[in-house]
Amino acid sequence: VRFIFRLNPSLVPNFMSGDELITGGDIRGNNGTLASETDVFGRLDGETRSFYYTGDRLVDWKTMGVNGTGVGMWITRGNHEVGSGGPFYSCPRSMTTDESQEVYYPIFSSFVQHDDIRMGTLAAYTFEVTDGPMPAAVSSDYEWYADLGLTGFVAAAERGSVSCAGPVDMLDGFPYTAVFTNAAAQYWAEMAEADGAFTCTGMLPGTYTMTVYKNEYEAYTSEVTVTAGADTVVDAFSATVDDPSKDATIFRIGEWDGSGRDLMNGVAIARMHPSDPRMDPWNTSPFIVGKNTSLGFPQAQYQDVNDFYQIKFTMSDEMKASTRTFRIGITIGVKGARPSFTINGEKASKSKVPGQSNKDVTSRLTVGTYRSVNEMYSFDIDPKWWSTRREQTIEFRAESGSGGAFFLAPSIGIDCVDLLGEASTFAPGSYEASVAPDTPLPPSAAPPTSAPPTPAPATPAPPVPATPVPPPAPVGDGVAPLEAAGTAFNGVLLSVLSAAALVVFCA
Repeated sequence: VRFIFRLNPSLVPNFMSGDELITGGDIRGNNGTLASETDVFGRLDGETRSFYYTGDRLVDWKTMGVNGTGVGMWITRGNHEVGSGGPFYSCPRSMTTDESQEVYYPIFSSFVQHDDIRMGTLAAYTFEVTDGPMPAAVSSDYEWYADLGLTGFVAAAERGSVSCAGPVDMLDGFPYTAVFTNAAAQYWAEMAEADGAFTCTGMLPGTYTMTVYKNEYEAYTSEVTVTAGADTVVDAFSATVDDPSKDATIFRIGEWDGSGRDLMNGVAIARMHPSDPRMDPWNTSPFIVGKNTSLGFPQAQYQDVNDFYQIKFTMSDEMKASTRTFRIGITIGVKGARPSFTINGEKASKSKVPGQSNKDVTSRLTVGTYRSVNEMYSFDIDPKWWSTRREQTIEFRAESGSGGAFFLAPSIGIDCVDLLGEASTFAPGSYEASVAPDTPLPPSAAPPTSAPPTPAPATPAPPVPATPVPPPAPVGDGVAPLEAAGTAFNGVLLSVLSAAALVVFCA
């Protein structure tokens, strides 16, 4: 259910999310849809466009719209209590063609739906016309709706709030969000970086599940009850008790934050098709611990593109002496996909394929989304599968009984991968560094005294001058974003209700 604006693209050519120009939905000049992909268009240069690539997480935007020379049309969302999916929900918002500039304000949809669709609550937002730039401030006073006699409208005096003064135990370097959900509504509040304090206002009375997210990773849950005209105070608590980031590891790739945005293509996956030439190559196997960074590890594994992905690392005899736990966190499993692995190429070491998630996934990793299930898979590794050498290899893949080709094959979105283990007297180095002459070996692996001397390193080649890189070609029709300078004139300011909501309440 969404409200749609259809406008003249020659007058308002730019789709803006806040002050950011978004070009992913500009399908002008395309050469047709991609094979087996609906509503995804290719260009002669290989780049991809679709309205799928115009979404942003709700928590990341408040105002969106289109503008051009001397005119801007903007939508400022309300609290989205009628929606589904919480603060991290993302949905297509715009498409530009030669005939029409379309802007969509989604109330809810089946696009990677995270929870049940909520009905029976009005969805309010504000529409404003300016002389181009985004409005500096928009009123969110919807109390005059009470005079309209609309069924389902709940005035501010009949609502409540939840607050916490802290302190809340959190890990440094991550944003935390308190999210409140029940069958009727959803709300959220950002938590203060210093002490975790928050206040969530304008809530319908009732009992809610309060979930605290570390970025998009579920870190803490409890229940709270909201009373009309009152503030419910939450006592100090810890959001790190069950956080897997606190566990000691032999290696960790990425962070347990529920997004995978810190991995290779983790940000780009929301803005383009995975086949787009602006993407880094998906098949970078093997990943070498100690040499490669998390940005060299793919955010997604497609069964027909980069399956049987290898991680290479080193272990001391001490590390190999006991059972180790290998963990893979996924953000989405397309076509029932889930991970399995083998150790050092031994077929008998193949892990048992876990059961499918009981969470329904209605989308795929080609349409600008990466999040749905957020699940962790843990596997215990018997010490007998470790190589007698220091160098080890874990190879994992996306398992599924379904089929598909290329990027439409079963796939998983990856959040984090790690191998648990306490600190060792031998610090694991990179796979390649482990065979370097100056790498100290534990006594059990010391070379014989008759070993030949290490050859002198080769003289390094002189540096090659860098070739200047030309500036990128214009995207779409090459229209540059308007400057955000200036102030909006006191033009048309309309507080409007979703047409869809009116249908619901008039039916």
